[in-house]
Amino acid sequence: MASLEQRNGRFSVIFRFEGRRYKKSLGTKSIGTAESRLTRLEETIRLAASGRLDVPGSADVATFLLSDGKRGDGSEANKRTTTTLSALFSDYFDQLADGTLEASTLLTMQIHGRHLKRVLGSRRVVPVLASSDLQCYIDRRSKETGRRGKRVSSTTIRKELATLRQVWNWKFGDATGNEYVLPKTSSLRFPKSDERQPFRTIEQIEEQVRLGGLQDADAADLWECLYLRTKEIYELLDHIRDHATKPWLHPMAATAALTGARRSELLRAEVRDATNGTLLIREKKRSRGQNTFRSVPISTRLQTTLNDWMKTRPKGKHLFSENGAAVSKHVAHDQLRRAIKDSRYANMPGWHCFRHSFISNLASEGVDQRIIDEFVGHSTEAMRKRYRHLLPERTTAALARVFA
Repeated sequence: MASLEQRNGRFSVIFRFEGRRYKKSLGTKSIGTAESRLTRLEETIRLAASGRLDVPGSADVATFLLSDGKRGDGSEANKRTTTTLSALFSDYFDQLADGTLEASTLLTMQIHGRHLKRVLGSRRVVPVLASSDLQCYIDRRSKETGRRGKRVSSTTIRKELATLRQVWNWKFGDATGNEYVLPKTSSLRFPKSDERQPFRTIEQIEEQVRLGGLQDADAADLWECLYLRTKEIYELLDHIRDHATKPWLHPMAATAALTGARRSELLRAEVRDATNGTLLIREKKRSRGQNTFRSVPISTRLQTTLNDWMKTRPKGKHLFSENGAAVSKHVAHDQLRRAIKDSRYANMPGWHCFRHSFISNLASEGVDQRIIDEFVGHSTEAMRKRYRHLLPERTTAALARVFA
């Protein structure tokens, strides 16, 4: 009915009630105290299930059941008014079921939470946050140093506040008229920031680096904009095949380059997902409470690579595995870096370059944007805008046709 989980020494209780899963921190490191509360919780759940105890509609179910059914509407209202920023984030992360969020998304939200607690104060009572508090947060964060020694961008700050809003709405709701609505950011002042640079070919980046005058951070930013043309993709894949120390690396890299799948999507891909000439990609986005999927056709070149891999791959459900176990993101990153370190593509920023290149090459060939969206899962105009470019030789030829 209920069970205990211990993380970092502290116990949490996990249970189901009326078809819903709950997870709540017990705030103790004592196994005796945790087991005692677990026993009392199970008895309270039995009382509620039998109809001998009514759970108030406005009560926090987990808190109500863990308090032996003594905390109802009144104490819940009081509890809301004394919720701290630290408790808000702890409660949110504690209740998340395993696999609800992408691991990278969860890590990013936790980083955002640490910045919010550090700047606003972990003991800040959150329901009384005002627009002035959020503006102070923006002003302070914009003066701090972020990635590669640069000031924290407005994009990063907006994402941090978006995380706050997501966690806030989980706790207090976002309905109009709600007493605890987080102030909107539309009236707040954010620092000006540069638009993200368009993607560039390897020749364009090498030329800019050769001209000199770039700081290391600027050069790194340029390499983040790299996309590879099809000939370069095939050349890179051949190099990886010849220099990889892990047998799964080449087929995984080929799948990334020829389907536009993200690294995280490939790491959780299953053997059954690559059948009938199509790769089924399991997304971690949630649409109306349902996990979403998308499909990408498997090209002849990729099918040949996967067929060869299937003959020797370890047993297990994962499409790409090592000794039958799933490959971790850290191992995938490290092995790719090792395989390309002595090549022309040593400065390639990582696995996401395959995705950029896949999209860019489809766009350069005039593939309908709606088809590209279906392949890669883009859903906003902001995502599409950065990929909306053509190969430089094509743009040069187009200009020459008009102004020859």
